[in-house]
Amino acid sequence: MEREQFFTEFEFRNFPKEIMRIGHWGNARVFRVENQGIFWTVKDFSQSLPVVRSWGRLTLKHEKKVINRLRGMDGVPQKAFMVGPYTMAFEYIKGTSVNLAPREFINEDYLLKCEKLLRKIHDCGIVHLDTRGKTNWLVQPDGEPALIDYQSALFTHHLPLSVRKLLEDIDISGVYKKWEEFQPSKMGENRRKEKERIDKIRRLWILKGYFGLKKGTKYEAPPLDKLTKK
Repeated sequence: MEREQFFTEFEFRNFPKEIMRIGHWGNARVFRVENQGIFWTVKDFSQSLPVVRSWGRLTLKHEKKVINRLRGMDGVPQKAFMVGPYTMAFEYIKGTSVNLAPREFINEDYLLKCEKLLRKIHDCGIVHLDTRGKTNWLVQPDGEPALIDYQSALFTHHLPLSVRKLLEDIDISGVYKKWEEFQPSKMGENRRKEKERIDKIRRLWILKGYFGLKKGTKYEAPPLDKLTKK
């Protein structure tokens, strides 16, 4: 029994479900459910092939450990727990992904806060490793950033400092990429040069996203609350 298990596998099977992603063969199905007024994201490998279920169980336990290492940090999913052997849940973060948010929300203040959030994650000994896309970065209803999806994250405390710095650079380049797209005039020369430097190194980085696997078709759920322009 989980130390904090907010609903059981039997209860989950009977919840009304909103599909957020139908994964390819190597990925979980992702649902949004509500229980006692709280929304949860649920990743489920239970319907996958046996070999994928076994692999999925390991990745879910890993992601749960990562999320719980970041317990209490704003902008990061909270209260991760195993619902069943092949199913994991954590609190759903309300908001809209960067690819769907109105462009004016991806402003200088938002991007600076993305950098700050990622540095805090790094300070906890974790690299995300899937920051370059727009679907893992959210704009919360109050305009604050959030970073989701920690399946490909790594713990770094045990790594040599040079390797840790390299992985953190690859992470932060994902934010620089958004500076370049959304706020190029405010990006600054230092960020631009850093992005160019890291991009040259990153060409050697062969594992993209979920250890090189495609994530699957995403069904973007509408935000639960409207975004509020500051």
